[in-house]
Amino acid sequence: MQRLLLYPVSTVHWKASSRAFHDNLLTCPVLMINSKQDAVASIEDNLRVANEWRQKGTDVTFCLFDDSKHVQHMGRYPDLYSSEVLRLFRKAQLIA
Repeated sequence: MQRLLLYPVSTVHWKASSRAFHDNLLTCPVLMINSKQDAVASIEDNLRVANEWRQKGTDVTFCLFDDSKHVQHMGRYPDLYSSEVLRLFRKAQLIA
């Protein structure tokens, strides 16, 4: 019952947030992190978004891990993860 009542409301918000995500208005560099073993965030979807953003002039770095699960990348690959984040901060001139 709850699902039937809340689905239309939640779907409206999901569609709006998805549209805002795809229509990215950011002008700063972006780091997208994904893994071949991520069952939540599809590599194909994220690459499509990255390419859409690049076509709009956004500087996108796509970091792909081989075998970490969703949001487990930093724990499995702390050095590579940290170096990618620090590189993004330097590119965005947030650190020297």
